[in-house]
Amino acid sequence: SAMADVRKVVDFDTPRQFDKMGDDLLEMSTRIPMTAEGMAQIVAAAGRAGVARKELLTFTEDAAQMGIAFDTTAEDAGEMMAKWRTAFGLGQEDVRGLAAQINSVGVEEEVAATGIKNMMLAMTKGDKATKSQQQALKSLGIDVAGLANSMQKDAGGAILNLLEKIRLLPKEAQAGTLTQLFGSESVAAIAPMLTNLDQLKKNLTLVGDSTAYAGSMQKEYLARIATTEGALGLAKNGLSAVNITLGQALLPTITEGAQKVVAIANSVRAWTKEHPELSKGLMLGVTSLAAMTIGLGALKV
Repeated sequence: SAMADVRKVVDFDTPRQFDKMGDDLLEMSTRIPMTAEGMAQIVAAAGRAGVARKELLTFTEDAAQMGIAFDTTAEDAGEMMAKWRTAFGLGQEDVRGLAAQINSVGVEEEVAATGIKNMMLAMTKGDKATKSQQQALKSLGIDVAGLANSMQKDAGGAILNLLEKIRLLPKEAQAGTLTQLFGSESVAAIAPMLTNLDQLKKNLTLVGDSTAYAGSMQKEYLARIATTEGALGLAKNGLSAVNITLGQALLPTITEGAQKVVAIANSVRAWTKEHPELSKGLMLGVTSLAAMTIGLGALKV
């Protein structure tokens, strides 16, 4: 069913190519603790964004790892990575590097790191930003499309500029604006930055040094799949792959059986319409038999 959405947006030259894509996603799900259905959602997002078929598997693996590292859904990860490619004109290697930059700003605490990720992801949404986010940015004199472009050219400068504008707001308005932009769960992590922008500047210099963030997303991904939850996810995906493969093999039989059931049901409906009185009598007989059976059961007790 998930692959049906892929077929709508990706052109396959032969049915075998389509089948192989499904097989490749099943195999990938045994290496990455994300369901094959989730990976199919990523492929569909990539297909809608015009990613070439030959790049789909690489794109899917990168987006799946990003989804796990960033603790987000498969669909969101796929759409975000596809949007970065389209909006910034990036190849897959470059978009992988951008994801690594977003994952490495020198903040060690888990809550703070999550807040930073939410902030940077929101700032790269462009026209995909929510109405609430667009309103908040407009009140700060910031254009959503311009902000997304600034994030590509100078992410550190764009972040500092935004936080500077928020810091100039009245104290009582700052938390509300942060919530509109980045979600309530990120306020506790981002609010302290408003009073410590000098430290943030030092952290953001890491983004300009490729050696500081190279492979950071991959490292966080590996750390997450090393957990018990990650190991169990891989085991579950392995069993699901077996079930799906068996289901595909049985599909012709299931389809044929379902068609026979439909034919029988249609025959019964036709007979019922042609013999309404007999049908009524039959139903009354069945009802009486059921009542008698219940009664005898009660007497036995």
